[in-house]
Amino acid sequence: MKLLTFKGGVRPPENKLETCNIPIKNIAPSKIMTFLMSQTGEFSCVPCVSIGSDVLMGQLIGEPADDISVPIHSSVSGKVIAVEERMHPNGEMVKAVIIEDNGFDTPAQAISANKDYRGLSNDEIVDVVRKAGIVGMGGEGFPTHLKLSQPQNGKKIDKIIVNAAETEPYLTCDHRTILEKPYELIGGLKVILHNFGLTKAYIAIEENKPDAINLLTQLAKREKDIKINVVTLKSKYPQGGEAQMISAVLKHKIQPGKLPADMGIAVFNVGTCCEIYRSLMFGTSLLSRVVTVAGDCVKNPVNVRVRIGTSFEHIFESIGGFSKEPERVIMGGPMTGITVSTLDIPVTKTTTGLIALNKPKFAEELPCISCGKCVIACPTKLVPAELNTQARNENYGNFEALHASDCIECGTCSYLCPSNQHQTKHVRLAKLAVE
Repeated sequence: MKLLTFKGGVRPPENKLETCNIPIKNIAPSKIMTFLMSQTGEFSCVPCVSIGSDVLMGQLIGEPADDISVPIHSSVSGKVIAVEERMHPNGEMVKAVIIEDNGFDTPAQAISANKDYRGLSNDEIVDVVRKAGIVGMGGEGFPTHLKLSQPQNGKKIDKIIVNAAETEPYLTCDHRTILEKPYELIGGLKVILHNFGLTKAYIAIEENKPDAINLLTQLAKREKDIKINVVTLKSKYPQGGEAQMISAVLKHKIQPGKLPADMGIAVFNVGTCCEIYRSLMFGTSLLSRVVTVAGDCVKNPVNVRVRIGTSFEHIFESIGGFSKEPERVIMGGPMTGITVSTLDIPVTKTTTGLIALNKPKFAEELPCISCGKCVIACPTKLVPAELNTQARNENYGNFEALHASDCIECGTCSYLCPSNQHQTKHVRLAKLAVE
């Protein structure tokens, strides 16, 4: 069978074997839980509880600051002990609600009492998903209710892809979720199809997950009213990028400045599908997620299901701590993740992994030798070396003229560079400077 893929990309060491065959471990919440009011970058909330307030598990504690953001709920029951600024994984200080867990998990009222999604309209499903606070669970964090809404340009969504690629090294949280919660995944996909009035979808998964491929293929065959095509992708980074996945599966190219929705395409992560299912079937909001905890400094690498708001330090302690002191801890994967400066940072809705490594933070940068490796591998067909030069020289006009906005910051160029040029870092900083 031919493996689907895109042009460009790299194949870094996968480092997935240490966690992909171990069942997900449930981690109890920490005594003090921290809920950042900016969970997903540009989408933020305003605290709607005060110090001394008693809260229930699933209760709204952060109201969206605008019409597109999603709410934040407490993942425990307890008492609000502070509303103050705390550190975000990106290093910024943001408003946070601090709750002392009482250990009872007393639940709040369900956000939805209707378990039969087939009787709900598009608007009703979108409303439930937004109230549940669901975002892209693959690390992107884009509000899911916006993806479930029909585009404003009049183009109808008619193609659905479930992104089960998980191409970042070390990360296996989606792989384990497929194996342990396949019916929730398929159930969420069926909600999505009903939402758009469709009967066909793709589940795209890399060849390095044969057990998950076999399971999904068997489940797909059982469906009578919908057609699910389980397509196998070549194991290559960044195959999980939306544009790269669409190119591989549908042979469509997303034009610069356009979104998949502009072409009638919607892509959903594995974890996102499961959360959609839970919100409709059980009326639950997004309170926890699966996180891969791995790296050469972790004593017992594993995937954990952990409540939003739990500190990184508590997670590492709960699985046995470090085998040796790490040089750096990355939130996310090593290619696109963020190196954190402290473990006193809470899990957010987009925390896919905690990778503790014994490698130096940065290698010494040497002059570019014009080898062209970054150009050949760039999945968006840019010239990373030139983007890097213009970014470092702060020539932002030239930088933008090189289509810098098309860069997906995948880290491929930095990974390949024989001169250790930190191209992705410099491009990312330059993109922030011109916003």
